[in-house]
Amino acid sequence: MLKPLLAVLVYAAALTAAGQEKQASLEYLKKNDPDSLNVVVFVEDGCPGTQRSYERVVEGELLRARIKRQPTWSIYEVRLMTHMQCAAQKTGLVFLIAVDFFATYPVLDPAPDESDYYIVRYRDRSNSFFGAFTGYNDSNSVEAEGMLKTSLRDAVTDALTDYLKANFGE
Repeated sequence: MLKPLLAVLVYAAALTAAGQEKQASLEYLKKNDPDSLNVVVFVEDGCPGTQRSYERVVEGELLRARIKRQPTWSIYEVRLMTHMQCAAQKTGLVFLIAVDFFATYPVLDPAPDESDYYIVRYRDRSNSFFGAFTGYNDSNSVEAEGMLKTSLRDAVTDALTDYLKANFGE
């Protein structure tokens, strides 16, 4: 099993490489009912704070954008995914925040060995953060949590801006 720091670094390298791929168009973010959006907030162990505290940050950005959090997700709908990964090291806390949109679309006439849907992932490079909080320890975990929440809020705001542009025009 990879050590936590190595896992975060490998994931960050994959993020950078993924950001260089051809990006999906904003057209893929369009929905018939853009006032609601399914959202997944995933926070791995190692990040200060609680899963619920980070969910509240995302919910606050949805509220400001006047988008209702859709409780269920159907396979052919757009979904906002947030993923946070943290690893405490001797020199501080290394973290990664990724915010993506995922959508699946049907394949009209799939071959026998082909799936009947394909997945589109939309990520703007500004929707992801990789960084470190130096000098992290138990005495300043609240400060580190605040910095992580601010970074998450910024990434979600950027992602929702793209979503709003796609669905309501510029």
